[in-house]
Amino acid sequence: MRNNTRLWMVTLLVLGTLVFVGCGKKAAKAPTADPAAGGAAATAAPAAGGAAATAAPGAGPISNKLEVRPKGEELAFNPNEFVVAAGTEITVNFENTSVVNPHNWILLNSNSEELATKLDTDGAAAGLDKGYMPADLTNVLAHTKLLQPGEKDTITFNAPTTPGTYIFICTVPGHFVAGCRGTVVVK
Repeated sequence: MRNNTRLWMVTLLVLGTLVFVGCGKKAAKAPTADPAAGGAAATAAPAAGGAAATAAPGAGPISNKLEVRPKGEELAFNPNEFVVAAGTEITVNFENTSVVNPHNWILLNSNSEELATKLDTDGAAAGLDKGYMPADLTNVLAHTKLLQPGEKDTITFNAPTTPGTYIFICTVPGHFVAGCRGTVVVK
């Protein structure tokens, strides 16, 4: 009986440790601006010495070739922001470097959180057989197919002619809500 109690205690200790390590600290979500509302936002990031530095969204270099990957085994994209010129042809090279998770990449035609949530829900409802792709693509500017670990996909599309911030997401169930998302800033 005593060995049984010890076994349960060791099992609980191991499980508790795994839960604690698996639920590590997540980075704070940076605020975004809705260009349709004329808003602007800055994101604060720790600088050397711990002070906060301010950088405007879309401060990165303009590119027409986007290299997208998951961020290790985290449910996040790397990088999670791109800056493109309005109306230009854009190529997305998406490589699923995860060894565990499938991913897709879907660019919305807006910066609406509500629309992103709806497309995520619709994608999950579509199921694996349809690559978690929503049936209604009216609000989708571009998308890759569902990529299993190690697979790649390349797509080409024209950037919107209207400057602003556009959300991209992964619609594999649980990925978007866990942080598998990002933005394309059109200048």
